[in-house]
Amino acid sequence: MAPHRVKSSEVWNHFTQNEYQKAKCDYCSSILSTSGGSMNNFLRHLKTVHSTIPLNRNQRNLTVENIEELAESSISQPSTSNNGAAASTASRPQGLSRRSQEGQSSISTYFNQTTPLNVNNQKPIDHQLTKMIVKGYYPFDIVEDEEFKSLLKMLNGGYSLPSRKTISNTLIPNLYHQTYEQVKTLMTDSFAVCLTTDGWTSVKNESFMGITAHFINEDALLQSVSLGCEMFDDKHTTNNLSTYLKNTVKEWNIQYKITAVVSDNAPNIVGAIKKCNFRHVPCFAHSINLVVQSGLKEMSGVQKKVKSIVEYFKRSSHALSKLQSTQNQMGLIPLKLKQDVVTRWNSTQDMFQRIIQIKNAVISTMALLQCDVEPLTASEWMIVENASEVLKIFSEITMEMSSEKYVSMSKVLIFIRVMVGTMESFEKNMALPDMTKKMVTTLLEKLNSRFKGYEDNEIITQAALLDPRFKKLAFDGYHDRKLEIAMDQLKAKVCQVTITETENPTTVLGTNNNSVASTSTSLVWKMFDDQYSQNNVRVNPTAAGIIELDKYMNEPPINRHEDPLKWWTAHKLLYPHLFIIVKKRLCILATSVPCERLFSKAGLVITERRNRMLASKSSKVLFLNQNL
Repeated sequence: MAPHRVKSSEVWNHFTQNEYQKAKCDYCSSILSTSGGSMNNFLRHLKTVHSTIPLNRNQRNLTVENIEELAESSISQPSTSNNGAAASTASRPQGLSRRSQEGQSSISTYFNQTTPLNVNNQKPIDHQLTKMIVKGYYPFDIVEDEEFKSLLKMLNGGYSLPSRKTISNTLIPNLYHQTYEQVKTLMTDSFAVCLTTDGWTSVKNESFMGITAHFINEDALLQSVSLGCEMFDDKHTTNNLSTYLKNTVKEWNIQYKITAVVSDNAPNIVGAIKKCNFRHVPCFAHSINLVVQSGLKEMSGVQKKVKSIVEYFKRSSHALSKLQSTQNQMGLIPLKLKQDVVTRWNSTQDMFQRIIQIKNAVISTMALLQCDVEPLTASEWMIVENASEVLKIFSEITMEMSSEKYVSMSKVLIFIRVMVGTMESFEKNMALPDMTKKMVTTLLEKLNSRFKGYEDNEIITQAALLDPRFKKLAFDGYHDRKLEIAMDQLKAKVCQVTITETENPTTVLGTNNNSVASTSTSLVWKMFDDQYSQNNVRVNPTAAGIIELDKYMNEPPINRHEDPLKWWTAHKLLYPHLFIIVKKRLCILATSVPCERLFSKAGLVITERRNRMLASKSSKVLFLNQNL
């Protein structure tokens, strides 16, 4: 056999010979010919397709003998005579080769090595570096930072940092395509998908549309992925938004899997969803926010005075320092005041709650500084304290419903009843100040008007009934007729479900038994077996689902702290028809908060210091940030 020939050309750092006279590119897997021994076609491929990758960034592959000689020369002490080399040879035990004597490389050898890594060892580090940049919102030019370079050199001197252009033009697009294919596989394997969508404007005054997808995976976990946050140049009309939604679901091939789309109550996006023939679910948190904003109008004067106090301490560093000093003197943990934001849910209640926590420190500091800000009177402090108690229930429910990893739609009916009941109890409280009472009355009116008809919504009622924690308990406090209608709708839905043999092992078993019976040669049982088979085929498609539903409803509810999806995983073979509907209903989120979280991250990607980043590149970074 001919000895292995060392490939001395630097080009082989980027190609792998996989068969005779052919080699594969390590970056795009293109197959190139090596006939004639010329490297020109390799060089041409690198310059045209991978122009950002330096030719000599890695050392050529070495044979075992080359590596051993290089390692020994770097470890052994320098010698100026042959006697030193002889002494080194003499100190080695006889019968052991140099390689066997050195043994496995130590970790210190790895950290101290200066030999450039080959392509296979370079790629994983490049991948992790790219992941760190997109997940940690680091700028691309971090690879040009001298301190960062020194750190990596100390960790592994053989690693060659890619340039900023390589990160931007090669590594991020490659990682994006890999992640895109992984997400597409997830969407292909999904059974039913719920979408959330919303719009956002960046600091560059660029408009973006975001879409997230939510589904129950094979492990019975509620999984969320981002389908994109892309620049939307067109006007936000119903037609334009519907076209965008249609193109997105078609791109991911989920147009026949959409069970519902969750968004805010803006008419344009609601109309776009309905124009796509998708079911629209109003964002529960956004609806609560609208209710609270209406109630706060009854105490707008007091709210403005609180905001002015908070703004004073936010603007003046001297006042803030005095406030913290006063809290220390009173033996309190120093806390900062919170400012409310119109677009941020529950921020007003947070502002009220925080200023009440440090009420005495605020009053003392303002008196000491003799500021121009008008302080709150005793009666106004009472109004703020009562308002904070009233708004507390809305804050807790919003936090509870904002999860994207746990089932939330099944809680809607319960939380509506809780909010209405809480406001009714406050309305009966004669000790409340008149201003707070007006706020409570407005909140109660808005709750009844905005959430009217939710108990008739098929998606909401079926999600509640199919949650083993609630079932019929979700309808306590509603008219009995509402529960009857919801049960009839669910029965009709169950009767429409068809189970294939691959989805229901019990059906497969029954089919095998029927086939055996029908082919029986016994004259005694032939007539009975034929009659049984015909009756079984005629009854099972509708009766099986109703039997499942009755049996499920008669089971006691599980503890509310348990995961309903885990329960259904354990019982899906017992209730195969119901489980089909469960995957369509319990994957629906009650809020569009996942899109809000997506935009919060977008604000960290598109900043004043990174305003030159193209929108297409920003979209890829956000996609990777959400899905890696």
